[in-house]
Amino acid sequence: MPKQVDESEFLHYSELELDREWQEQPHTFHKYAVILANARLDHDHAKQALDLVSAELSRAIRANTERFGVGKVTEDSVQIAVVVQAEYQRAVRFLNEAKYDVDIAKAAVDALQQKKSALENAVVLWSRDYSAVPRLRPEDNQRAREKQEEFVSTGRYEGPKRKLNEGR
Repeated sequence: MPKQVDESEFLHYSELELDREWQEQPHTFHKYAVILANARLDHDHAKQALDLVSAELSRAIRANTERFGVGKVTEDSVQIAVVVQAEYQRAVRFLNEAKYDVDIAKAAVDALQQKKSALENAVVLWSRDYSAVPRLRPEDNQRAREKQEEFVSTGRYEGPKRKLNEGR
């Protein structure tokens, strides 16, 4: 699992190729859903490894308290001795890295959900001629014609205004 996900690979889309984007979306989503599932599996394995390291160290510390510097054997003293061991620290670091990979993969899957919504909205806008020239609704168009006729018939319409310095 890569530590980072290249967002330019799947987040950007072309409004001119919405059909192609929709065809690729499920494949891309599946790809990153599988990456997320694998990251979760790795995280589970790292958790199991940490538990195993903790149990083995706990047993070793109880068997040889002097070697690990534990005076009186109590749950707290054994747990403290376990946590400071290098092997345990490595297992914790491995678990944290696996958790980070899960978070990155989850963010990619969430971003693909957002992309799906964006594509849906882009299709809606496209189907409504979002980038077309603005048009009046039929009822507004009719009222505009009536107003224009009123201005022309009453003589209040003087045509387009000329610029002050025009024609000099």
